[in-house]
Amino acid sequence: MPVGEEDFEPTPPPRKNDVLFGAAEKFPMANACLNYAISDYGYREGYRRAGKLLAEYVCNECKHQDLLVYPIVHNYRHHLELMLKHLIGVGSYLSSRAITPEVKRLILRSHNLDQLWRALKPVLSAAAQAVGWNPDPDDIEGVESYVQQVHAVDKGSFAFRYATDTEGSPSLPGLTHLNIYQFAELMERLAKYLDTIAFGFSMEEDLKSEYETYLWSLQDEYYE
Repeated sequence: MPVGEEDFEPTPPPRKNDVLFGAAEKFPMANACLNYAISDYGYREGYRRAGKLLAEYVCNECKHQDLLVYPIVHNYRHHLELMLKHLIGVGSYLSSRAITPEVKRLILRSHNLDQLWRALKPVLSAAAQAVGWNPDPDDIEGVESYVQQVHAVDKGSFAFRYATDTEGSPSLPGLTHLNIYQFAELMERLAKYLDTIAFGFSMEEDLKSEYETYLWSLQDEYYE
């Protein structure tokens, strides 16, 4: 395990035969399972929890806030990006809307939260109507405000990953302070709201998939 600051011991340098990826006998509880399901849930939830755990560490220990602020914000931002993309996909399925080539490119290639939100908004409305859900307009307005605030600070998902942009200019011009407690609290509020939608849509998705499978089975029987 990595050595902490309080009990520092000399660490041996890297060696050619050291294995970085794969299971290990040492500390087996740390063996993580990957690719056990065809789903992006592990990625979405993993980035969110990483941001939350780091924020809790900063607030509980009252240290390293000037260093950990970058991975905290980036993890939450990436969680938000993945959630918007997920909801576009499942929402399109529930509302029987075809995903256009433009939206597909957004899902596969774009990190632009504003564009993703504008693509999701009509899909969310159509999916809500399809499943009989009537979202509070104030809730949607709040989600939009959060998305726009994050987008305004980090348009391309690079501002909290690199100190400068591709032109060598500061990545966060004009931003001098960020309260990690407040940021994490509000991002958790957003994450929980979107997660509730995702959970509800997931249940409806399963029901629709089962019904479509049943209809296909009847069709197969008819043509036998």
